Parts: sequence; structure tokens; C-alpha cells
Amino acid sequence: MGLILLKDRNGGYRRTWYAIMSINGKRTSRALKTPLRGRVPIDGAGRFSLALTGDMAFEKSKADALAELEAENRSRREGGVDARRNAEALGVRTVRITDLAEENAKRKRYALIEGAKEYKYNKSVYDILAHFANWNASRPKKKNAKRYYLLSDIDGELVREYYAEISKSQSWQTFRKYVFILKSVFKNFTGGAVANPFEIEYAEYKGKRSEFGDKAEIAHKPPSAEQMARAWDYARSRTDKPYLHRLAVVAACTGLRIGDACRLTWDKVDLQGGVIYDVKTKKTGAVVSVPIFDYNPTGKDYNPVFGELRRELEAALAEREDGAVYVIPEAARIYGYNPSRIIEEGKDIFAHAIAETDEPEAAVLVGEEPKRKTPAEILAAIEAAAFAQAKKERVRLVYELFATGKSYKQIAEATGKPKSTISDDLATVERLTGEQLRKGVAVNSKRNKRLELIGATRQSRGQGQRAACLYGWHSCRMFFVGYAFYEIGMSEAELIGITGHATVKMVRHYIETSGDAAVSAAKRRNAERNYQRARGPRELTAENATGRARTPVGARGTDWAADGAAILANAIQAVLSADSLTPEAKNAAIAAITTANATGCGSITPKNSLAFSGDKLPLVAS
Repeated sequence: MGLILLKDRNGGYRRTWYAIMSINGKRTSRALKTPLRGRVPIDGAGRFSLALTGDMAFEKSKADALAELEAENRSRREGGVDARRNAEALGVRTVRITDLAEENAKRKRYALIEGAKEYKYNKSVYDILAHFANWNASRPKKKNAKRYYLLSDIDGELVREYYAEISKSQSWQTFRKYVFILKSVFKNFTGGAVANPFEIEYAEYKGKRSEFGDKAEIAHKPPSAEQMARAWDYARSRTDKPYLHRLAVVAACTGLRIGDACRLTWDKVDLQGGVIYDVKTKKTGAVVSVPIFDYNPTGKDYNPVFGELRRELEAALAEREDGAVYVIPEAARIYGYNPSRIIEEGKDIFAHAIAETDEPEAAVLVGEEPKRKTPAEILAAIEAAAFAQAKKERVRLVYELFATGKSYKQIAEATGKPKSTISDDLATVERLTGEQLRKGVAVNSKRNKRLELIGATRQSRGQGQRAACLYGWHSCRMFFVGYAFYEIGMSEAELIGITGHATVKMVRHYIETSGDAAVSAAKRRNAERNYQRARGPRELTAENATGRARTPVGARGTDWAADGAAILANAIQAVLSADSLTPEAKNAAIAAITTANATGCGSITPKNSLAFSGDKLPLVAS
């Protein structure tokens, strides 16, 4: 066993030392009793090591943790039994599955008090454990089939059945959250003393939701250029989060997925050559290169939209601190410990960009009372809402009691619900009807406005399911493909190489969702003509033979060797047929094409063929 420190969800160190060990060939960790004290020492890269020396309090707690660890190791060497883990192993044989959520809350010593620290996380853990227990209790009981009552009864067969069930209704991200919590809770109850039945391979359940009709995945939508401009404007207005605007520009002008955009490093950016090169994507492992357009109208690769990328990169370079690795350090830091926060910020940006309008509110004449809805109309609106039946009945009951003049306290006594739930249910009625029911709460409140904005960028999946988000960071990727194809004139082959898609089918899907087909087709033909003219053949000279790459091109086909060989053969043939060149110039040009040059690109290979361009091979037509 060894000694380590672990970080919490906010990026800080947890309060106790941890022992790291290997059980059944799998590396795992568990908390020690020794608390962490003092200031944790870190090296220049921001990493902690046991070899570093901290302050006096830290060194004292480290010595205590090492002593506790040594005592446990000695106990094992002498054949003793770890009383703590033995007690936990005994606990797994006494905890009932129906009591799992409550028992876990007792062990963790937390209460589900709204507003308390970590309330949302604790509530999600409690709900997932309760869901598993309720599912187990309600599953059909087959004759002579095994019954599952205690935590120790759980086996791989039950877990696989449960995973198959939740995969039908949950997204892949939510599914993995269920798995993580169930594995963690079982491990905490057993201390790792017994095999964890929840640690089974679950990749087979990915994508199962799409097989169940109304639970199918709903695709994102690409924003228009005007909507993207509004998204950038809103992100720029968020002075409390200055990194958002730069991240939005990088995501929209490179087509990188949001994780790759957050983790973009300076060693991949060549502003002089006009390219972001050799970026290995996290999702598929594809290596992509992206052109950097110019924002200056007199520039060679000018584009008023994609040129914003160069502007932001130049600004980021001017602000870069010594030793900084990432282009957007704050985005990289947040994404490293809480990617969900970055995802939600993207949804917020597009909620404002897509949903905000300049339509004035309906005028109300002075002295005129706005028309109020009758109780019957309000009940009809509740009945027509796409809620689960249980929620619909609860909201209707709360409203009926409220309409008869009952106080929150009286409603709570009648329904058994806390006041916060009653207030939320009345707020739901207000959003459905536009009526103001709660005293001192404006219907047009900041919270209600935000919910309206979010609702405008969501699509209902059906009763009892969360609405699908239509606009988010992935919309930037779709915008890049549509704009590059229709407005700039890039080919499908180039877009495959830039986005890292494995097939042309996905690129075409992005293209087909962008704009009106007839208008876009004409626009595409004109853009492609201009694009080819701007990047057409030029006379080969000793100076431009080794020119730096500007716009990464080249087909990323199924046969890398064949693609590279064809490009190389065409380039050499073009050099040999150029009558204006002397034999010496031809030899120099061929050597420049086939050997390493100023950009570090050697002969055309599967890795670097994307980086060759019209500047690199000036006599090869695109």
C-alpha cells in the first residue's frame, strides 16, 4: 500500500490522507483516519509529490498517515485482520437493499436539507440508490428465481439486468453517473473486501436509448451566422467569465469539440503559417489540422467570420503568461475538474443568442385590469401539460388547495410535501398559465426569464423525460462545417480532414442541416469557385517551394498510403513539366517537396499529409 492525496470536485484536496492498494489486480484507494493539515507543497507544474517538503503541520500529518499505513501493513504481515474492513464486510451482509439510500446517508452523515453544502450531489446519490431499490422491489418475480434482499445478494446477473433497463431511458452521460455512484457506494460499504458486482463491462449498453422510439437521440441544430454573432456578443458581455468569448470563437472557428478546444495548447498553434496542426482529438484519436483565416480585408486568407480566430489567438498570445501551456488556461482548468460547468455555460450562451428577441411586451391600457384565467382554465392547462401522471396529480392538488385559501403550512400538512416543493409547484402553474399566484414573486422574475430562455432552446422528448438541448457547444462544430462548405467553398474531403470525422456521412449530415438547400447550393458553387481561384496553381520558385502551410488540405481517405503517394506523384510530375524551371531549380523543388522543410513536415505520410497545401505544393490544383 502507498500514500496519496485526492482532489474533490472543486479542485481542492480532500480532508484526509488516502491509502492506495491493489485488490484482485485492480488499483483502488480508501480514506485513512488521519486528517490532512497544513499547506500542501506543489512543484512548478502544480503537482503534489510525497518527496516535496511542506510546512510543519503538513509534515506532522504526513508522518501520522505513514504511521497509520505502516500499522495496517504490519497487521497484514503478521496475519492479523483489519477490524475496520472486516466490520464493513459484515455490514454488506446486514444492509437491506430497500434501506440502501437511508443507510448511505447515515454513513456519510449528511441530511437532505435544501441549500446545505453539497445538497445537489447528495440528493442525486440518494435518488439513484432509491431508484435501484425501487426497481429491484418492483421487478417481476420469476418462479424459482433468485431473490435479492440484502446488499450481499447483489450479483452480476442483477446488475446487468438493471443496466439494460436504465440504458433504455437515460443518456450515456447519465448512465455512467448511475454506474459510478453504485460502484462507489458498494465499495464504501465493503471497504473493497469483496468483489464489486457493479464493476462489470458496460460499453455494450451505449446507444441503446436510440432503439426505443420517442426516447431516441435528438440532434443539435447549427446556428446561423447572425445567431453565432449574437452568441459571441453575449459571451463577450459576461465580464465575470472573460474566457467564455475566446472559447466560443475558438470552438466555432476551428470545429474542434469543446474538450479539445478547452485543452488546445500553444505548441499546436502556428500563427505565422496560419494553421493549428496535429491536434489529437480526445474522442476518436484522429489527428486534425485547422486553417487560421485572416481578419484583415487585405490579408491573403481573409474571412470576416473565421478571421476572428486569428484576432483572439493574437490577443491570447499577448496576454500569455510565462510557461503557460494552454491557449485558454481558465477554460482548461475548469474543464479538467468540472466539465459539466463548461457544458452548461455553452447552453446558457446559446439560450440567450437563440431565444432573445426584440419584440415589445403587449401594452396594457392605464386603468385596465389584465384578464385573469378562471380556476377551470388553470386546471385544464395543468391537465394538458406534458408531465408524468404523478407530478400532474401533485401539482393539481397543490393548486386546488391553494385556490381554496389554504396556507403553505396547511397545504404541507395535507400533502406531506415541504414548503419548497409547494412553492415550486405553484411556480410551475405560473409558468403554464402566466398567472401570478405567489405573493411577492413576480411572474416576470429573473429566474422565470432564464427558464423561458432555456425552454426556447429545448425540445420535449415526451412524458416523464428531460427535454433535449438543441443548441450547445456542439452547435459550434456544426456551424463550422456548414459555413466552411457553403460560404468558403471547402470540399467534403477537406472537412473530413479538419473535423476528424471517420466517414463522409457525418460531414454530409452537418452540411444538410445548414440552411435552405436551393439557396445554399448556389452559394456553394460561387464560394467553391472563389476558393479554388484563391488557392489555384502558382509558378514554382525556390522561395515558395519551402513556403509555410496556410490552409490545410488533402483528402483523408480510407487508404492513407495511396492518398499520400498520389499527391506526391502529382507534385513531382508538375515540377518536371514546368518549362520555366532550370534542372537545378527542379531538383531543389523536388527535394523541398520530399524531404523535411522549414515547417518540420517531411515526405507525405499518413500523419502529415493534411498539412500540405497550395503553398506547400504550389503546382497541384486542389
